[in-house]
Amino acid sequence: MYPELHIGGVTIATYTLAQLIGITLAGMLAFHRLGRLQLPQRPLLISVALIIIGGAIGGLIVPLIITALQRLLAPAVLADWGGSSVLGVLSGGALVALLCCRHYRVPVGRAFDLGGVPLPLGQAIGRLGCTAAGCCYGAVTGSALGVYMPTDDGDWAVRYPTQPLSAGLDLLIFMALLVVERYGDRRLRAAGQADPHRTWPFNGFLFLLFALLYCLKRLGMEFLRGDALPPLVGPLNLVQLLCLAVVVVSGVFIARNSTPGRKGAETQGDYP
Repeated sequence: MYPELHIGGVTIATYTLAQLIGITLAGMLAFHRLGRLQLPQRPLLISVALIIIGGAIGGLIVPLIITALQRLLAPAVLADWGGSSVLGVLSGGALVALLCCRHYRVPVGRAFDLGGVPLPLGQAIGRLGCTAAGCCYGAVTGSALGVYMPTDDGDWAVRYPTQPLSAGLDLLIFMALLVVERYGDRRLRAAGQADPHRTWPFNGFLFLLFALLYCLKRLGMEFLRGDALPPLVGPLNLVQLLCLAVVVVSGVFIARNSTPGRKGAETQGDYP
């Protein structure tokens, strides 16, 4: 749609610009929020930078792994899941974040809560770059939801507006996490348990909630995308099966640690 911006004699890829803005904004917000852990700024800044690098590497490696799994599980179906991947970015970033938490001896769950809330905001901005570039495009449709949009190959048609729709849902997830966090903070203050190292109802809750909501969103969006992998089990493709697994695991952890009377992870700090 608008894959490039021309400013003077400089050409800037809109996709790259949106990704950089999203990463920068989410990274700055995460850095600010993680300051509540009262860590020295230097190791905190190094950790955020390493997490961003880990996410970038994961975004490139995970698509290769998923493509290899797809070919292994369904060799008769030609499918290539190329490019970068949000799932890969989240996986790579989470792995590096876990290592940083262990190295600096900070509560994993609380750190993931503080650093994870800004993630959907960065994703929402990044999806605007996808809209401009035409990647992650929707399937052709004759429904009222259809919008005349191109693919990254310049193939214009009436399609599901998956990129702006995904951006809007990511923004809603971000706002929902903020609302839940504020509610939890009020609950802790009312109980006289306010502590910068605690999340209500348990440490890791906000990150698990983010993982659950994001994967639910992604599972549904795959049905509307025109570049999705072919179905592998029933109507679900490999990406949807992975998302479903994350939804189940996150839901079990949330239910298990939110049970009234149970000693939650807020006293343990070991739930990502």
